[in-house]
Amino acid sequence: MRRLPTYLPGVILLAFLLVFPVSCERTDPEAQMEEARAALMSNYYSAKYFRKVEVTGDKVEITFSSGDPVILDKTRVKVVDCRIAPVPEATPSQDGNVPDGNASISWVAYDYHYLYLGLSNGHMLLIPDSPELSLHTVSFLKEDNPSLSEDLVLHPSGNILTGKLPAGSDGFLLKPRFLYRGKSLTLDGVPLKDEALDFGKRTSCRIDLSGGGSVSYTIILTEDFPTVRIYTDGGAAIVSKTDYVTGRIVIDDPERRYSEMEHYEGTMKIRGRGNSTWNMPKKPYRIKLDQKVSIFGIHEDKDWVLLANYADKTLLRNAVAMRISDICGMSWTPAIYQVEVYLNDEYQGCYAFSEHKKVSASRVQLSSEGNYLEIEAGIDEPAWFRTGMNILIQFKEPENPDEGRIASVKGFLDAFEECLLTEGRGDPVTGYPSRIDIPSFINQYIIQELTKNIDADLFKSQFLTLEPGGLLTFPHVWDFDLAIGNCDYFSGHPGMDNSYRGWYIRNYSQEGRNTGWYWYLFKDPAFVAAVKARWKELYPALEALGEDIPAMASRLSGAAHRNFDRWDILGTYVWPNVMVLGDYMAEVKYMQKFYQDRLHWMDSEINFW
Repeated sequence: MRRLPTYLPGVILLAFLLVFPVSCERTDPEAQMEEARAALMSNYYSAKYFRKVEVTGDKVEITFSSGDPVILDKTRVKVVDCRIAPVPEATPSQDGNVPDGNASISWVAYDYHYLYLGLSNGHMLLIPDSPELSLHTVSFLKEDNPSLSEDLVLHPSGNILTGKLPAGSDGFLLKPRFLYRGKSLTLDGVPLKDEALDFGKRTSCRIDLSGGGSVSYTIILTEDFPTVRIYTDGGAAIVSKTDYVTGRIVIDDPERRYSEMEHYEGTMKIRGRGNSTWNMPKKPYRIKLDQKVSIFGIHEDKDWVLLANYADKTLLRNAVAMRISDICGMSWTPAIYQVEVYLNDEYQGCYAFSEHKKVSASRVQLSSEGNYLEIEAGIDEPAWFRTGMNILIQFKEPENPDEGRIASVKGFLDAFEECLLTEGRGDPVTGYPSRIDIPSFINQYIIQELTKNIDADLFKSQFLTLEPGGLLTFPHVWDFDLAIGNCDYFSGHPGMDNSYRGWYIRNYSQEGRNTGWYWYLFKDPAFVAAVKARWKELYPALEALGEDIPAMASRLSGAAHRNFDRWDILGTYVWPNVMVLGDYMAEVKYMQKFYQDRLHWMDSEINFW
C-alpha cells in the first residue's frame, strides 16, 4: 500500500478553508444583538450624543458624536422611525435612569433629535443630539396624582416648560416623572425624591451631565383660579373705612370650582374694613352690591368682605377655623372662598371672599326684638357698656338701641357674671344654666382654645345674641389670622408662652389670669363633664381636619405664590409672626404641626379631667 505524502493533509485542510471559510468571531445573531444592546446602554451612560440612524434593508446603523456605530438587526429588535410614526408607549422612570438592573432594551426609536430606548420593564431612556435637549418631558400622571383629572405632560420650549392644570384638578402638590438624560437631577437645588412637591411656584430644574457641566430649565404650571375684579368709578382710591366708593365688580370662576356660577358682573360700592389689618399694606375691603346676588352658591345677599390675611402667610388660618366651626356645629359658619383680587386692573393678591357678619335669615338669625352684640376692644359702635368683669359689649343690632334696651341687656350680663361668682353657679334655676346657651358656649370654647386665638380671651371679635326672655348665645366665630401659632406676644399673659401648650381661653381674660367667664364656668364639674363629652364627640373630625391642611394648601399654592410675588414678605417678619420661614409650604407645615400638636396635647390633658 502506497503511503500518502506527508504534506497532503495540510493541502486538503487549506483547500477546505478556501472553500468553506470559518470566522474566529462568534456569528450567533442573538449574541450580536446582546452586544449591540450593551453598546447602546454604554452610549447612554457616556457623554456621547445621538447623531443619526441609517437603515439599509434589515440593517440599522446608529452613530453617535464619537466612537463606533452600533449595528442592529430589524428582525431581532423593533425599530421605529418617529419622524413618521409616534413614539411607542412607555413610562418615564422616576429617576431618569434604569429603574431595575435586569432591564434590557426591547425596542429602539428615533426622530430628528432623540434616540429612544424602550426597556423590558416598560420604562424608556433617551439619548439627545445635544446637551440642551437633555430634558425631554416632565410628566404628572394621574396614577401618581389622584388630585389630577387627567395626565399632564410638559415639553420644553427652549429651557422653559409650561403647562396648565387640567380642569377639575385639585392643587399643585404633585409627584413628577422626568424623562431626561444625565448624571443627576435637582429641583430648586434639592435632589429629586419620590414624593409630591409644590409646583405652585416657578420651579428650577438642573441636570448634571455625565460629561461634566449642567443644563437648567424652568417649570411653570398655571391655572384658572377664581378672580374678583373691582373697578372704582374714575379709578378712585379706597382710603376710608367709613366712606364708600362706587364702582363695578366682575367675578369669574371659569372652572366652576365653587359653584355653577362662572361669571357675575354688577354695580357696587366698596370701602375699607378691619382694625389692625387696615393699617397693613395689603388692604381688606367691605363690599355692598346694589342688588342681592348669590355668589359661589352662598345665599344671596348684598354684603360681602374680602379678607387680606396679610400677616397670615399660610393665607389659610381663617379657612381652617371656619372648618372647625362647621365641625362644631355653630348656628352660622361664614362661608370662605379663596380668590385673586384685581383693583382697577392692578393685582392685589390672594384674598378670602366671605360673607359679611350681619343679622339676616341666612346668617345671624334674630328677631326684631333681639340683640346682636360684639365683644370688641375698641369702641366703634354708638351704643356700648362694660360688664362687671370689665368686658366691653357693643350693640351691632340694633345699632341705636334706646336706653331701656341697653339697661336691660347690661342687667342680664351683670346678673350672669354675678351668678358665676357664687358657689351655686351651676344651679339650673339661679345659676348660669338658666342664662346661657351651654352648647354654644362649649362649641365656642373648643374652637377658640384649639386655635389658641389671642383675641378670644373676651377681648375682641367675639359675637353674642340675646333674645328677650332667651339665653345668651355665641352664634358664630370670626377673625383667626393671628391664631394657630401666629402670635408672638402670649408672654404678656403670666404663665403663657407662644407654644402649642397651655390653657388660654379657660384661664384668662383681659383682666388677667384666673378671670373671665370660662374660668368660673370650669369651676362647675357639670360644665367640665359637658366639655369633655363634646370634645370626645368632635375629636375624630378635628383630627381628620389636621390631615387635610396640606390638601387645602395645595389647592391654594398657585395663587399663594402669586400673592407673595406681589407681597414679598415670606422672608420678612410681619407683626406678630412667631416664625419667619421664607417658604410658603414651610409656613403651612408649621401651622399644621401647631394645630396637630395642640390637638393632641389638649386631648391628653382632657383625658385626665
